[in-house]
Amino acid sequence: MQIKFKKYGTAFATEYLFKNKHRINQRFLKLNVSKNFINLFKKHNRKVLTEKKLFDFKNSNIDFLKLIKCYRGIRHKVRLPVRGQRTHTNAAKKVYKKRKYE
Repeated sequence: MQIKFKKYGTAFATEYLFKNKHRINQRFLKLNVSKNFINLFKKHNRKVLTEKKLFDFKNSNIDFLKLIKCYRGIRHKVRLPVRGQRTHTNAAKKVYKKRKYE
């Protein structure tokens, strides 16, 4: 059985920590694993925010920023770069998409 770590929110760091914790060789992709190990892997994934939970968590944080009308929230609302990038010469694609589809 091949264990897949490719979910939204599980990147190399999560995979690395899981393999270290359970003493699995980092180079293994395919493993002949037992049912106990599969259950252990599923239990670990329940503790980590992934997929839908992480996506909702991120969106709720952005909605909160919009609600309190802070600088970052206003930038999200207007769909401009949030982290201080310049908009005069860069970010043209993001601004162009906003004008084109809205």
